[in-house]
Amino acid sequence: MITKIYIKVVIALMTCFLNVPFDAINSKSNNTDLSEQLTKDYQEIFEYSERIKRYGITQEKFESFFRKGVTESFNFHQTSYPIEQSYLNRMIKKKLMNQSGTKHPLKKPSKISSKSSKGLAVLNSFSGEWFGIWKSMSVQHLWLPFRKRYLKIDDSYEVIGFQTCFTGDGFGWNYLVQIKGERFILGYVYHFNENGKLISENPHYAFLNDQSQLSWVSDNYIYYEFVCDDTNCAREKHYVINAIPYTRHKERPKFGLAYQTVYMSRRTFKKL
Repeated sequence: MITKIYIKVVIALMTCFLNVPFDAINSKSNNTDLSEQLTKDYQEIFEYSERIKRYGITQEKFESFFRKGVTESFNFHQTSYPIEQSYLNRMIKKKLMNQSGTKHPLKKPSKISSKSSKGLAVLNSFSGEWFGIWKSMSVQHLWLPFRKRYLKIDDSYEVIGFQTCFTGDGFGWNYLVQIKGERFILGYVYHFNENGKLISENPHYAFLNDQSQLSWVSDNYIYYEFVCDDTNCAREKHYVINAIPYTRHKERPKFGLAYQTVYMSRRTFKKL
């Protein structure tokens, strides 16, 4: 009698489990994996910098910032002032490659398929410490390795990986997302002042070209970035960033004077 009751209970439990949608089970597992990875990233960047400890960000708040960044950068990508990649590439050739103040050589960009899987490798190439001068300000960045994690936001898009970064005056993420089979790179950065107060938030998105370079679009700047390991340029791998301010002007943006700088390793930067 007891055996029969036990079997019935087991069957009932198995039936309840099988009736739970697989998507719900998988979603819970993905969220757990994501939270665990964000906790590790949180610990790594908070151990890296004393300054970031002033922000008073808990692990829970850190994860909520991550999720907000995904949503806000996606919305910016979908609703911002439209700039086509082909137009950006033409502007880069005209404004950057022919500008006298551009010291580091640039390769001529062309469009790459949005279905390319190259984005993961390109984002990962930025991993590590970077030091340099941004205009008159010393810069110290830490880019963690790219993390393959899945997070379905809604029926519109899904996150298939991310990269956490410390930017010297804040932190943020690069997100690799998939929208209807096409891949896009989004980003979001939180900036804080010396007292730890949040002073600005910056959504952006990037176009990847065939030279493994990223053209980031924010609401007032274009950032043309890449990692170069050509020893003819420098003795070691370095991070080249070109910034071009712009304002919205009728149907086309109006661009200002471009600025270029090069970030390098801690060891090399200290020798300068």
